[in-house]
Amino acid sequence: MTTGQIPDRTMSEAEVGQKWAEVVEEVTRERARIIVEQGGVPVAAVISADELDRYKRLDREAQERMTALLERARAPYQGKSDEEIMEEVGKVIEEVRAEMREEARREAEDGSVS
Repeated sequence: MTTGQIPDRTMSEAEVGQKWAEVVEEVTRERARIIVEQGGVPVAAVISADELDRYKRLDREAQERMTALLERARAPYQGKSDEEIMEEVGKVIEEVRAEMREEARREAEDGSVS
């Protein structure tokens, strides 16, 4: 096992129930993650409180980055009506379509030259 890597172990729901004290011990002391399966399908996981805190922090940071990205994307359109925004979107779509038509035309010309 690579240093710093948390091992995953898969157990059935019944086995987790029978060995709950061992599961908690393994998760807290060995820093393992237990994947719980029902009928061979993963349905839950048992992780340490520290690992849960880490996931929460990562989730919060990702949410903050997404919020900042959306705010930057909205900035150019502040104060514009929905109609103005839709007009701009339409122009961009038409530009992309024109570029795609031009690219297809070039590819067709290149194919016919061979």
